[in-house]
Order: sequence, then structure tokens, then C-alpha cells
Amino acid sequence: VGEAIQKAAMEEDVSLIIMGAQGKGMMEGMLLGSVSTEVLRQGETDLLIIRHKILEKGEEAGIESFCPDIFSRVLVTTDLSPASRDAIALAGGLKGAREILLVHVISKEAEFDRAAEELNRMRQDLEQPGRAVTIHILKGRPADRILELAKKQDVSLLIFSSQGKGWIKQMRLGSTSFDVARRADRPVLVVRQERRPYE
Repeated sequence: VGEAIQKAAMEEDVSLIIMGAQGKGMMEGMLLGSVSTEVLRQGETDLLIIRHKILEKGEEAGIESFCPDIFSRVLVTTDLSPASRDAIALAGGLKGAREILLVHVISKEAEFDRAAEELNRMRQDLEQPGRAVTIHILKGRPADRILELAKKQDVSLLIFSSQGKGWIKQMRLGSTSFDVARRADRPVLVVRQERRPYE
């Protein structure tokens, strides 16, 4: 099914595939179905995975949209590789992005100064009237730290590149990106290389 979806996307020359995914809580550990996972890992078109949150016990039963204004508070990750620049450029061009969180995860303290310098340069490019851009340099296991920050800051969307330093041969998605997309409890946008701009 995933292969058929990607084939149709290529034949129709679409710029974005949108798929739904159940939020954490409905079934323990089942955040992405097999079709979504296949398109996520092997697809060539930008992919937006729309999450829904399950209302907690004690609240009215059912499912609600995670964020009615999906582009309002965006977290975009970068590993400072050329591939991640596409994700940052897309975030900067989103209409309605009132706040952008630029995130980079380091493995050792010696990397901090270089990361801060590069992120500050990116922040200057992204800033515009009516938009706040903040920098977050984290240390630890990338996927864990990114997801922790997304929850703490209650972001409306996570954006990341499909390739980067962690790219694995025969996979179109880096291991950190795949882990974030698989475990995220809110919408994610995967930016492929050679993407076309869209609103």
C-alpha cells in the first residue's frame, strides 16, 4: 500500500503527502501503522503526519485535533548538515509561523560554541516582524531530547530533514528522524531533498 501511495504521488507530481496517525494512548507502543511507516522510511515526497491526541481519562471520550493552528509554534531540528537546510528554509517560508524553535543536539560540550554560532546565523535569517525565533542546544540522545523539548514547549509541529549525518544506506530517512517521527505525539513534517515549495 505504501508503495502504491508513493507511486501515485510521483505520477501526479504532488509536493506533499498527508497521512493520519493515532496519538499515543490508544494502543501502547502503536504510534504509526505499517503503511505510514513504509511511506515515512522509503518515500520521496514531503510527508506530513497528522497526529490526534486521545482525551485522557476523566475527560469527554474521543479524539480531538492536536492543534487547530498547526504552523503556529514550529520546532525545526538541524544537525548542521547541508540536508537539514531544506527543513529550515521550509519552516522560514511557512505562513502563520509565529514562533520557530531551532534545535540542535550535541554529544559533547566542545561542540557547543560552533553550534551556537551556526544557529545564531540561522536565527537571523528566520527572524521577521511578528515571529519569535529561539535557539535550543541540547545534549544527550537526540530523539529523546527533541521529543522532551517538543512536549515541554507544547509545539504544534516538528519539522526535520529526511537525510543528514545519520543517513543509512537504502533508507531515505536518518535514524534520528525516523525515531522522532515514530515516537512523536504531535504532527511531524518530513522534508525530502529536492522538495518543491508549497504553502
